[in-house]
Order: sequence, then structure tokens, then C-alpha cells
Amino acid sequence: MKKIIMCLCILFNTIGFAEKAESQEINQVEELFTVTVKPEEASVIEELVTTMSETALFSLLFKKGYLRNLAKKLRPVSSTQFLAYVFERPYLIAHMKNILKSSTKWESLTRSTVRGLKREEKTTLYDDIPRFAKHTRSNPDTLASLARAGDFNGFIVHLLEQN
Repeated sequence: MKKIIMCLCILFNTIGFAEKAESQEINQVEELFTVTVKPEEASVIEELVTTMSETALFSLLFKKGYLRNLAKKLRPVSSTQFLAYVFERPYLIAHMKNILKSSTKWESLTRSTVRGLKREEKTTLYDDIPRFAKHTRSNPDTLASLARAGDFNGFIVHLLEQN
């Protein structure tokens, strides 16, 4: 009888441990995509997106050098990190939607983001898409399909449509 009780205790402890481990694993998967943008990079992202959105197209010509210098400061930031930061903030999403209305502004803002997504496609993009999609409240299958098709502009537009 003692052996049976001991076996049951071991069995229940093992099941309890397995459930706990499974629960921790699920939490880890949910937490894996985190935005690692530094505060100084965050202010540059906000300045860049806001300036592009709020400035008339003609006036942007006079700010071209200023905007290029801002963009250079973002070289260490991956495209998925840039997008994740933007899509955490409703006011930046609104600015992105405003920028999308002007094809010239949109092309200028997204050119380097698209290049970065193409680089990430060769390394971590497909592994990151499920967590990234959850983080940005978008459809992971659609994002993966757009990435596989090389439509990274569509990838960004999909993010806007979902938010």
C-alpha cells in the first residue's frame, strides 16, 4: 500500500511539475518578442515619424538633411523593433496612417524599413513573425505570406490596417 501511495505521489508531482513547466514555456513564448529600443532611439523614432506626418511635402525638402541625420541614428535598430515600437503607440500609428496618404512621404519613410525587413528575412524574421504579429495585433499568416512574396510594403500596410 505504501508503494502504491508513493507511486501516486510521484506521479502527481510529476504531472504537476509538467503542467507548471508547460505553463512557463507558454509564458516564455509570449514574452520572447520584446521591444529593445533605447530611450534615445525612441525619441528619434518619434521625431522622425511625427515630422514626416506633420510637415507639408514641400517643406520636407528643407528638412531633408535633418531627417537623414535622424535616420542614421536608427541604424542599430532593426526594422521589426522600429515597427514594434511604432505599433505600441496609437499616436504614432495615426501619424503612419497620415504618412501613407502621400506616396512620396511613404516611400521616403519606409525605404530603409523595407531594406531592413529583407535583411531580417534571411535571418530571424520568420521565427519572429508569430510573436511580432501578436505584439502588433496583426495576422501572422498574412505577415508570413507577404514576407514570402517579398511584399514588405504590404507587410507594413497590413500592420496599419490591423491597428
